[in-house]
Amino acid sequence: MLKKFLRPLYFCVFTAVIFFIVLIVFPERAKEGVAYGIMLSGSVIIPSFFPFTVCVLFILRTGILDKIHLKSEIAVMIMSFIGGYPLGAKTVNEMYKLKKIDEKKAGLMLCYCVNAGPSFIISAIGVGMLQSKTLGYILLFAHIASSLINALIIKIFFDKKETVVIKKNDNPTNLADTFVNSVADGASSVFAICTFVILFSTINAYLLYLANKFELLKFLIYLTEVTTASAYTKNVYLIAFLLGFSGLCIWCQVFSYFAGTNIKMLPFIISRFTGGLLSSGIVFIITKFANITLPTLSNALSYQKKLSFSGIEVSVSLACMIIIFLISLSKKRLQIDLK
Repeated sequence: MLKKFLRPLYFCVFTAVIFFIVLIVFPERAKEGVAYGIMLSGSVIIPSFFPFTVCVLFILRTGILDKIHLKSEIAVMIMSFIGGYPLGAKTVNEMYKLKKIDEKKAGLMLCYCVNAGPSFIISAIGVGMLQSKTLGYILLFAHIASSLINALIIKIFFDKKETVVIKKNDNPTNLADTFVNSVADGASSVFAICTFVILFSTINAYLLYLANKFELLKFLIYLTEVTTASAYTKNVYLIAFLLGFSGLCIWCQVFSYFAGTNIKMLPFIISRFTGGLLSSGIVFIITKFANITLPTLSNALSYQKKLSFSGIEVSVSLACMIIIFLISLSKKRLQIDLK
């Protein structure tokens, strides 16, 4: 019976039923989590990710990278370092759909093209949580270095031959259609990301509440969403690991991009652990040799999420999400009309 329960289908259904019961028993936590997720989406995710995604999709679809002979793999990695976690996976997915890379190459690129952005690491983590811009720069350097090491290992041992397949397109690019499709696809991607953020914000609201009562649940906070997990502790080495690990929220976003394909996700999962360990080790070496004073190390619940925003902030955030949702629907309606 236990073996049957541990099957992914039964386990996931059981977990969903438990969460459903918790939502009924403690509805106020769901209200707080959803409101926080909506505000986070409208104030952080959409402003930072939507315009950047549209630009990246537009650049890739024009084919300009091929014309200037810039290797697409390098461009994707740079974009992932600048734009943050979901953009790298989205860009790899776009290259795969354009048949510039095959399934093997896409799976390997996910191991080093899903990274945190500098604004998140320096501003949110370094200055906001650790009150140190220096530590923010150290975390950023370690994060980039660990990703490059992962890329080097993969290149040497797993990707010895070139698997990129460039699909030539002799037809001239219609810039207007390319721009419209890039906006619609970017909106669809951002809306999907926002839904994951809202869901995991709700889950975290319960975890933060229950962690004060049940010690065994505390470790789950580290697994769900990187922002909440990083704010949960002031341990710089653990934060470095969490940035590489990224959290289940990011994992779900990456998996959603490649649903229905034969791309293997096991290398991506392994790279989350190796990247986190490498990043943590690099931070340890730098802080020890540079003799940098660290904040008081703590694994206690040092952060309590405070919903100090007003109804206006939630309303504006919700309005932004509605606009994004309507844009994402426009392309689907256009495709239906064409059929």
